[in-house]
Amino acid sequence: MHDRADTRIDSTIQQSLQARLANIRQEALLNFGEINAIKQVFEHTLDHSEIEPSYLAAVRAVFAAPEGIDTAYACLQEPGGIVVLNRLAGTGRTTIAHALLAWLIADGFIDGARVISFGGSAEFPVKRLPREERQGFLLELPIDEEDGGGFQVSQRFGSRLESLSYELRKRNNRLIILTHPDQWRRIKIGAPSNVAPDLKTPAPVEIAKKWLAAEDEDFPVDAWLGDRELIELFDNASPLDTLQIVDLMLRAHRADHGALPSLAGLRRSRDLMLDVRIVIGHAGETCERAQSSR
Repeated sequence: MHDRADTRIDSTIQQSLQARLANIRQEALLNFGEINAIKQVFEHTLDHSEIEPSYLAAVRAVFAAPEGIDTAYACLQEPGGIVVLNRLAGTGRTTIAHALLAWLIADGFIDGARVISFGGSAEFPVKRLPREERQGFLLELPIDEEDGGGFQVSQRFGSRLESLSYELRKRNNRLIILTHPDQWRRIKIGAPSNVAPDLKTPAPVEIAKKWLAAEDEDFPVDAWLGDRELIELFDNASPLDTLQIVDLMLRAHRADHGALPSLAGLRRSRDLMLDVRIVIGHAGETCERAQSSR
C-alpha cells in the first residue's frame, strides 16, 4: 500500500503540524466518551461546512490506513465517485473519510472538502448537492429512530445513488457517505455493488506508530514498541486508549531522553485505563529521577 503522508516537509510547516498534533492529542484526552481517533476533537474546527486544510494535513500525517483503503480511494478518483463507509460509530469511519478527502486534494483530484447536511426529509434529493465544482463532500446519514413512527432514511436511498453520481460527475465532484451496518442493510437495495468496500480496522499499535512519528520525528518508535509489556497495553485498545498511551510515551521520552523506562512489574488488568494510570505514574517517577540527577 502506498504511504501518501508527506515525508519531505518544510521545517516550518513540520513544526506547525507537530504543534497542531499536540493540541489535537491534548483535546482528545479531555474529551472522554465516544471518539473515533480524532473525529470529535475536530468538530469545532469545521466552519459550518468547509473542512480546514490544516485539519486534513494533520489527518494525512497520523492516519493508519486500514486494509482495503486503496479500493475505496480508487472508487473516488473518477468524477462522480461515491463511497459508502458502512461502519459502526466509534470505529474510525469519519477519520477514514477525512483521510480519503485529504488524499484527493493532495493528488489533485479535488480543490476542497465540505460537510453537507442530509436535511429533515427521509429522502436526499439531487438538488441538495452543492453546486461548487471539484469538491469532495461528506454526508453522514441521520440515525434511524427505532420507534414505529420515528424518522428513518428512505429505503430507496441506495437506488438513488446512480442519479447522485450523475449529478456529481457533471461538476467533477465526489461523495463519501457515512452509515452503519443495520441502516445500510435496510437502504442498500439498488445501490452499485462496489459502492461500500470492506475496510478492516488498523491495529492500535499501527495508529500509535503513525502518531508518534508525526508528532516527534526524533522519537525512538522501534525501541519503545520493542518492549513486550508496553505493547500489551495496546491489546484491544480503543482509539482513545491509544492516544492516552501515546501521550504517556511522549511524556516519558521527553522527561528522560537517555533511557527507556522499565515497565517491570506492570501487569495486565481488566481495565486498560488502570494500566495507563500505572504507567503514567511510572513515567512521573522517571521524570523526577531525571530532574534530581541534574
